[in-house]
Amino acid sequence: MKTRCIMIQGTMSDAGKSVVCAALCRIFKQDGYKLYANILVVNRIKKHYKFSYSRPYEGTVKQVRIKRSPLGEYYLYVVTDAVSGPYRRKTLEGASVGMDFGMKTYLTMSDGNKIDNPEFLKRSLGELRQRYDTRFAAHVVPCDIDYQLSEPVDPGLLGIDYVEAYLARLLVEARWIARFDVEGCIAVLERACPDYRGMHVNLCDLLLPHEDELLLSSVRNGW
Repeated sequence: MKTRCIMIQGTMSDAGKSVVCAALCRIFKQDGYKLYANILVVNRIKKHYKFSYSRPYEGTVKQVRIKRSPLGEYYLYVVTDAVSGPYRRKTLEGASVGMDFGMKTYLTMSDGNKIDNPEFLKRSLGELRQRYDTRFAAHVVPCDIDYQLSEPVDPGLLGIDYVEAYLARLLVEARWIARFDVEGCIAVLERACPDYRGMHVNLCDLLLPHEDELLLSSVRNGW
């Protein structure tokens, strides 16, 4: 069976990618679809779209949803009538295990063992400094990055020192935002600044006044 993949692209913010995605979702809902393993067939336009799934789905398909992530990635959610049962897969020794990926600790195992974040960038900064060619003088060039931080970097820093300090503070802001569920953050941002995607506004500054609301939303959604 010949299949095709969907890729929705745009050359700039507000190019209409979300509108196109919403239109496709409406077509899927109104005109029906067929699902064959990892192939979605849209009845009206007779097109086949292939997707990758994490595991085979069981039971009768009741609903298919397409969702766009804040990073622009598209996910297909397949809802079935299958009843979930106990997880029966075992390790070679016969015990069930659990793994939790996080921001601060890279991996936490169900037995309590933890694997720290490898921090490849941070560990490679020393080697980067050793290999850096000072003839280009980038270490003394004033820096300015369009995305402004909630707490600006010391303007007296130059070159790689500025970039290193900027990335460190950006990581702190990203970890703070990661405490909340994505949908709750998007809802607040769209109310506070509808054009936040096309403007260089600091996300922390917009979300901070609504911290209590975000925490409640995260608890409700099991974040």
